[in-house]
Amino acid sequence: MSNEDRFRKIHSILLKDWDPLIINGYGPPDEYDSYIPGIVHMLENNCTVEELERHLAWIEKERMGVSEVSEGISQAAKKLLACWNA
Repeated sequence: MSNEDRFRKIHSILLKDWDPLIINGYGPPDEYDSYIPGIVHMLENNCTVEELERHLAWIEKERMGVSEVSEGISQAAKKLLACWNA
C-alpha cells in the first residue's frame, strides 16, 4: 500500500469510525487530518492498539476539549493498526 493510500485510509477511519466531534457529513472533511502525521509516526514505531487508544483519547481531551472519550476509539485504533499492517 502506498503512503497516499495509507493517508486516505487513515483519513477515512478517523472520519467514519472515530469522529469524536460528530462532523461526518456535516463539517469540513479535513477536520482530523492534522492528527494523521502523529498517528503515522506511532504506527511506524510499532505501537499497540492500547497506545493508539490512549493517543486518540489524549487528542480528544487535550486538543479538542471533549469531556468524555468517544465510543469509537477502540474500533478506530484496531482499524488503524490493521490498515497499517495490511
